[in-house]
Order: sequence, then structure tokens, then C-alpha cells
Amino acid sequence: MTNIDKLIDAISSGKAGTSKDIFTDIINDKLTSALDAKRIDVASDFYGTNKEDIEDEDIQDFEDESAGTEEELQDS
Repeated sequence: MTNIDKLIDAISSGKAGTSKDIFTDIINDKLTSALDAKRIDVASDFYGTNKEDIEDEDIQDFEDESAGTEEELQDS
């Protein structure tokens, strides 16, 4: 069952809290995909590489580095 199906079921059942959580998950997934695509565009423009040359592993490394920095900021 996809998240969209789960969302429809939750809305039909009147489960507002569950509907909100599923909707948030769907939007977060879409935003993450859009941000990854934009990172590839920016990196290819900045470094002058083709988008195909940038691998998912490079994106994951960037996300891992960013997550550590964000956690450090929250601890301060």
C-alpha cells in the first residue's frame, strides 16, 4: 500500500492525526527529492560537471556532513 493509499484510508476513517503524519511524510519525501535534484544542479554548475557524473553516494555524503553540522548547532 502506498503512502497516498494510506492517506486516503486515514482521511476516510476520520483519523486526523494519522492523516497529518502521513501527509507530512509524503511532503517530506517530495521535498527531499527536490532538494537532491537541486543539489545536483548546483554542484554541476559550480564544478562544471555533468549531472550524470554526480552519484547518489556524493549526495548522501553531503547530507551526512550537513546533518552533523545541524546537530552541532542545536547543541550550542
